[in-house]
Amino acid sequence: MLSERCGAARLTSTEAVRRWSFADVAEWLTTEGLGHLASCFEENSVDGDVLLDLQPEDLIDMGITCTDEQQRLQQALAALGMQARMPAHARPRLEVAVLGASPLVQVGGSSGTSSASSRPVPITPIDLQMEHDLLCEVVSGATSQGTMALEAGTLEALSRVLQLGTAVLVLTAHVSSEGRLLLERPAGEVAELDPTRALQEMLGQPSSQYSTAAPACVVLSLSGGEGRGLASAAQAFLRYGVGHVVAIARAAEAPCDLAARAFSAALLRDLLGGSSVSTAFDSGVAAADSYCHSKAKFVLLPEGTHGQHEAVLFPAKLRVVPAGSKCRSGGDSRERHGPVKDLTAQCNLDNLGSVTGRQLDSWHVILALTKSRCVIVCGLGGSGKASLCQCVAARLAYRRWQHCKNGIKSINIRTVCTVQEAEVRISKALKEVPAAAAAAESSEDSTEVDASQMGERLLLLFGVEELLQADPVGFAETVDKHLRAAPGLRVLMTSRRAIPSDAWPARSQQLPFHIYLRQLEPSVSQRVLRELVPTLTTEQATCLASMCGHLPQALRVLAQHMAGSKSPLEEVCQIVTSSERRTSFLFSDCVAPQIWQGLDKDRRSALLGLSLFRSAFELPAAAAVLKVDVEQAAVWLREFQDMCLVERVTESLF
Repeated sequence: MLSERCGAARLTSTEAVRRWSFADVAEWLTTEGLGHLASCFEENSVDGDVLLDLQPEDLIDMGITCTDEQQRLQQALAALGMQARMPAHARPRLEVAVLGASPLVQVGGSSGTSSASSRPVPITPIDLQMEHDLLCEVVSGATSQGTMALEAGTLEALSRVLQLGTAVLVLTAHVSSEGRLLLERPAGEVAELDPTRALQEMLGQPSSQYSTAAPACVVLSLSGGEGRGLASAAQAFLRYGVGHVVAIARAAEAPCDLAARAFSAALLRDLLGGSSVSTAFDSGVAAADSYCHSKAKFVLLPEGTHGQHEAVLFPAKLRVVPAGSKCRSGGDSRERHGPVKDLTAQCNLDNLGSVTGRQLDSWHVILALTKSRCVIVCGLGGSGKASLCQCVAARLAYRRWQHCKNGIKSINIRTVCTVQEAEVRISKALKEVPAAAAAAESSEDSTEVDASQMGERLLLLFGVEELLQADPVGFAETVDKHLRAAPGLRVLMTSRRAIPSDAWPARSQQLPFHIYLRQLEPSVSQRVLRELVPTLTTEQATCLASMCGHLPQALRVLAQHMAGSKSPLEEVCQIVTSSERRTSFLFSDCVAPQIWQGLDKDRRSALLGLSLFRSAFELPAAAAVLKVDVEQAAVWLREFQDMCLVERVTESLF
């Protein structure tokens, strides 16, 4: 059969076409939406040897008198002839490519502006793992190995996919109002791409013998651009020769657009199952109806071309839709909402949620890891240090970052009492290597020798502040020892206190890089809280975010507290109006539960005044706030600083 020899109707050659039987010709007609003419072709003895030589007058002699059918047949025959004459390197080698771009920041302003020296601007994150989970399940189950690509949306990845050639390209990203796609760079900066110019550079001139065939179908799921950007990008692909462009207007501020998620999965499921493009599009719209009733959100281009979208890209007999795929109904898709398996990288971390409000901090951490092998994220309790580092690690693993291609390990050091116990945990974690590197190990006590052969890895250490207080020199020497033993190792730590400069070994060539994490901006914390509790008004969210000190952990705990209460607003109002209950809630539930339990009444009252949400305190200011003498204020201030409950003046300047 045609499909058995060529893999798909689009992947063929002149020699292969001329060997087609009547059944093969009928299959090709079906893929072009002209299957009803198969009997006419067989009655007129049109097999593959005759097919490529058909002329317009031959169609009339065969009894095909409908002008529309004649035009569609002539277009299909011309396209088949062009594809058949293509050299082997130019024929598509992929069936489906799924690319997703969620850059963290835009540096230097967008193209066309003069703000080359402007500060980095955070970009609204897209939760690609959640938005692509159903789509990736469909593609992985319905395509054979080596004919699909699931990658981050970098310039290099898009260029590679287009040069390999793909029948269907799915791209999720932001877009500017001018139609420029906002793709990613490795560290998370925006990489702008103008498809009008870039397609020609990536694919070559369509008529050139060195060009690669454009995708048959492109699905653009884009946010931003005020509507104009999506239309402009779609037209650029159409001008280059893409036959079908599906334009999806993503929700601009939503990390995951559930309607787009359900639509894309249903569209690909039906395309790979043998449906026509128009049928698959209608199926996608139906699947998204549970989340969005606006049909203008999804557009199939070009419009007004009768019969063009009846083309079938994949023969039905080739595809078996995964039994576990629940993409057709909106209800099924909604039930799948939750943690998902990472299909592009092996990582021992759970789904870690959004980085809303922390895009700049995430970018700074990635840049620091690029330049330094030891990075410490410092900050007071509740500022979201662990969540930030987990999100960064998940992002790097999902994108197969070069410095963690041999794995990511995480250890909670918060409950460790001694440096010796920390050494045991770190050594054990580093011995748990991927199977490819496991053969290099020879004995349990050969950590330092084997570590050098284990490649690029990332180690996360959470909550190291107690060890830094108890034995800063010993802990610093332990970390430095592992860095010296494993040249490919990078360490990312979280701590409420920095490593003292005199504690780090003088002989070390790896100096730690500190990043100090602060509260969220008020506007960001209010938006985060409204995402967590959609029923809140803007005024309520503003008040509660301020009460939480704009700390991510406090916002999450408060949201969980409200979700489990029968009268959430009434209970929260009681917390807000009672300063003692407010402080107890924030410190006992959010920031430092173990420390709070050990404080007496006087110190709790003092902490109520010297709240960490008021940043750093000079001694005279602390005495004035507490209404005590300077000596007593100094005692309490020193205790709270040692416990990392309030900031030191020097730390506030990080």
